[in-house]
Amino acid sequence: MSRIRRPGIDRIRGLAIILMMVDHVLVACSTLGVTNDGLMLTRLSLTRLALPLFLLVSGALWVEQLPRPRRLGSVIAAAVALNVGMAVYWPEFSTPEVLVVWSLAAVAAPIIVRHPLAMITLGYIQWQHWQVAWDGYQPGIVVLFLAVGALASRAGLTPGMGAYGRLLPAPLGALGRKPLTWYVGHLTALTVLVAIVR
Repeated sequence: MSRIRRPGIDRIRGLAIILMMVDHVLVACSTLGVTNDGLMLTRLSLTRLALPLFLLVSGALWVEQLPRPRRLGSVIAAAVALNVGMAVYWPEFSTPEVLVVWSLAAVAAPIIVRHPLAMITLGYIQWQHWQVAWDGYQPGIVVLFLAVGALASRAGLTPGMGAYGRLLPAPLGALGRKPLTWYVGHLTALTVLVAIVR
């Protein structure tokens, strides 16, 4: 079964991808010693919206269709390859990066969709009190935002999200329709760039 395309939702996801790309470019600049207060302020403010936006949309779409096993397998394979490459050539980047954490959460997608309030609570508790000893995003914060997206969808708010999304420029939809390609592609390119410049 193919997913129903929602242009507004695709545009929101495209915006999230753009913000994420900008954030990662700034991380690469910092790694290479090119930084200033303005760049750091951008990372601490504007680009922080990338993760919540992407996860809210993801959780909302899971209510309509859970991640298919084949697709999830592709995402996991891409996440493993990306993280191995980055660990070798860009070790300063926080690992595991969010694609790994999203993949772990996606395995539990049926539970997140069925029990969003419980998962919001558990996600918050893990994030605040039972932290995993790694540099990447805590699983709890990822699960929390996915569950909020699922809850919003179950409350009938997804069409409203799409309506706001349609106010965004149409080209963002092209990015939003291919999130894995853009995500893995830009991080691979930045990892190669960091390795070469270094």
